[in-house]
Amino acid sequence: MSFADFLLIETVIYLFFALPACYSDVRKLLIPLRFVLLGFVVLTAAKLYLLHRYSANPRFFQHSMLNLLIAAATSALLYFCVRVFSAGGLGVGDIFFGVYTAVYCGFYKNLVAAAFAALSGILFYLAAAVAKKIRKSILEKSGQTEFVHRGIFVIPFVPFLF
Repeated sequence: MSFADFLLIETVIYLFFALPACYSDVRKLLIPLRFVLLGFVVLTAAKLYLLHRYSANPRFFQHSMLNLLIAAATSALLYFCVRVFSAGGLGVGDIFFGVYTAVYCGFYKNLVAAAFAALSGILFYLAAAVAKKIRKSILEKSGQTEFVHRGIFVIPFVPFLF
C-alpha cells in the first residue's frame, strides 16, 4: 500500500461522515453528534491501524499519534473558547466537527483550516448582512414590509470547516 492509498482511505472516511454533517447543518442548523462521534472513532481507528501497519519506523508512529492528540486537544480548546467568548454563538456540534476535522488534518493543517474557516465565515456573514440591508431598503422604497422580522441571523459553520 502506498502513501497515496493511505491518504485516499483517510479522505473517503472523512468525506463519508463530513458530507452528511455539512448537509444537515446547512438544512437544519443541527449536526448529528452521534454521526460525527462515530466518524471520529472510525477515522482515529483507521489512522492508528494504517500508521501502525505501514510505518517502518516506530518513532514515526509515535510522532503521528502525538500530532493527532495535540491537534484534537488544541482544536477542542480553541472552539470551546470561541463558544464561551461568543456567548454560545458556536454550537457544540461545531466543536465536535472541528475536532473531527483536526484528526483528519493534523495539527498544522488544522490551524490553517481553522483560520480559513473563520475568515470565510466572517466574509459570508458580512455579505449576508449587506444583502439583507439592501433587500430591506428595496422593500421600504417599494412600500412593502417584511413578514418575518429576524434580528441577528445565524449561519452554519460546518460548511466552512469542511
